[in-house]
Amino acid sequence: MAPDVSCYCGVGARKLVTKKEGRNKGRWFWTCPTRQCRFFKWDNSTPRETDATPLQQQNQSTLQPSNSSNNNNGSALMISQPRPAASSNTARSNTNHAHEPIQIYFMIHSSNKIGIRVQCDPQVIAALRSIPAQWDPVARLWLVSATKEMYDKAIHAITSSTARLGCHIHPLPKQVIHILEQEEGNGSSTVADKDERLTTIQQSHVWPILKEFQKQGVREGLRRGGRMLLGDEMGLGKTLQALVISQAYKEAWPVLVICPSSLRFTWKGEIRRWLKIPEDEIYVVLKGGDLELTVAAAAKHGATATKTVQMDGFMMQVDGSNDDGPRNSKRRKTQSTSTTTPKDIQFYVISYDLATKDIETIKKCKFKFIICDESHYIKSPQTKRTKALKPILQKSDHVLLLSGTPAFSRPIELFTQINALCPKLFQSRVAFGDRYCQPQVTPYGVQYKGAQNLSELNFILEKTILVRRLKDEVGLELPAKMRQTVIVQPSQKDAKAVKQLGEGLDRLQGSKDGNHEKQAKLLEMYTATGLIKIPIVCEYLNHMLESTEERILIFAYHKTMMDSIAATLEKNNVEYIRIDGKTDPRVRQELCEKFQSPTSKVQVALLSIVIGVGLTLSMADIVIFAELFWTPSQLLQSEDRAHRMGRIGPVTVKYILALNTLDITLWKMIKKKLTIIGEAIDGNATKVTIDEKLTTEYESIEDDGFEEEDLDEEGLIDITESTCQSIASQLTFS
Repeated sequence: MAPDVSCYCGVGARKLVTKKEGRNKGRWFWTCPTRQCRFFKWDNSTPRETDATPLQQQNQSTLQPSNSSNNNNGSALMISQPRPAASSNTARSNTNHAHEPIQIYFMIHSSNKIGIRVQCDPQVIAALRSIPAQWDPVARLWLVSATKEMYDKAIHAITSSTARLGCHIHPLPKQVIHILEQEEGNGSSTVADKDERLTTIQQSHVWPILKEFQKQGVREGLRRGGRMLLGDEMGLGKTLQALVISQAYKEAWPVLVICPSSLRFTWKGEIRRWLKIPEDEIYVVLKGGDLELTVAAAAKHGATATKTVQMDGFMMQVDGSNDDGPRNSKRRKTQSTSTTTPKDIQFYVISYDLATKDIETIKKCKFKFIICDESHYIKSPQTKRTKALKPILQKSDHVLLLSGTPAFSRPIELFTQINALCPKLFQSRVAFGDRYCQPQVTPYGVQYKGAQNLSELNFILEKTILVRRLKDEVGLELPAKMRQTVIVQPSQKDAKAVKQLGEGLDRLQGSKDGNHEKQAKLLEMYTATGLIKIPIVCEYLNHMLESTEERILIFAYHKTMMDSIAATLEKNNVEYIRIDGKTDPRVRQELCEKFQSPTSKVQVALLSIVIGVGLTLSMADIVIFAELFWTPSQLLQSEDRAHRMGRIGPVTVKYILALNTLDITLWKMIKKKLTIIGEAIDGNATKVTIDEKLTTEYESIEDDGFEEEDLDEEGLIDITESTCQSIASQLTFS
């Protein structure tokens, strides 16, 4: 009599025999009669069917159903009775199969469920139902609550009920079990410390400014002891949350901020804006050796015989016997001529490349609090920056990694960041790759380019180091349009060239006859500003394209800027559309529709800032202004190419401003005029004004030599390409 075998659905399984050519031909198996639960189990108790003579095949035909729909594409056949025993070789083969252990796999299915995948066996199914476990036909898993108690109960039920079956149990990873044990223990010993630090933060001036999800991010950062991967989607305020968390650990200051080169001055502005730290207490490292000079300054500040310099937050070993400091230090100039010493500096801001070059100095400094912005810059274990920085991050007391694009599509790229924060979380890169990266054996070795068990990986990371929120999840807390300024620093040579172009404006101030000459000089400075921004804008775009897969709308004015941006997009293999003055009006709408299609592979739309009126590009999540325009209403209309009716979710607008150029004065004028427009229209300036306040640093910077009143847009005319080329000849790009 055939054994009573049920599928995952709980009904009697169907018995079939394999007819398809191959090593399993003739083997019997059980499957779900309705194919809903995809149950499958080899029947090793029935001898393998062997090739029969033509006469036997004719006799067998009476056992085959006539309905071809049950044939399973010719690979299997339902039959009512098992065939007689075959040869001794076949019997031995079946005996070997009979002793194969039943494989039982445990895994995390979701944040609150453990999944169990098993080969179907009546005893195993009965044991699972006794826990009780529930069958999920979609995931094809038995599910129990994600607690240590239920996990232990499932292990005990299976091992005690199936001892004679020779089951092979694949348990949960040790780190998952540890997490379940911790949650069962109800918290950690650092709760009091976290609450004390949180109270301090809640009394600060910045706490009321935070949105609720940002406050929760800060709480999580404190709960994890200031070691966290903050993976919020772009535009949700990772910088602000990181700075607030750093405030809770002031005893660990100074803070080292490592970021892409194009974001160094943006970080300086954000530190000043949110933490109210004086400018001379923020040190932006501009070139290799600058950080070393601060150490030399500390040595010279103390006694010459002193070997150890006390810096605010770390101890520094230096040789104070040489008053001239490090070798060749006489040939270098410090960033500031003030008497500021390293002991006064609260934040050091440095690029990844310069941090790699100055790694020996960073090692000596022993920073206790480090922020790594765009931490996917250290995703590759073989790069110099990763090899240099990872040991530093592992040893530091508090480390915040910020990345809007945690690489869950290719988990292996997360490993170095995880390992930098929590070296003991996973045993090794190989062990991590084997479980979560779907390893593939190739002629070049094992490659980990895939993804598997992502629910379990996400469970581990969210319980230990990861905090990630998406715009869709917190959309009700976000404004419809979020504006940000990106402050960039031109090279000294380029900034000097722009300054020289404006030197003649002083003698024109107050002259009634100099208006035409003054406007011509302003046009030259506007063009020069655009030209010197080209390399730093392209550098910032490289950073953006690596950091997000969201769709981007870019506005620029000069053809040279648009050409350079287009070249950058092509170099990054990014599909884009371009609409400028030479684009046929009949083609513009077709290009917009191409960008707007939900299935389109076009990521970027590049538009002239004077062309965008009337076009709809609401699929863009990010709007970038590579250049400013002197008419505020033109900027608002350009912003609204993305912020249109039917748009779902907020739009992030980024204005790239170059220090020591016409940008700063233009920006002041734009903000002032927008405030006037808002008050005139509806009495509420906040509805149309740009809400990103410039800090004192950018309000007072000496960057022009002319007044805002000189920027009369009616007198500013279009600039020809020949004018651009003429001015470009006076500039030197570094």
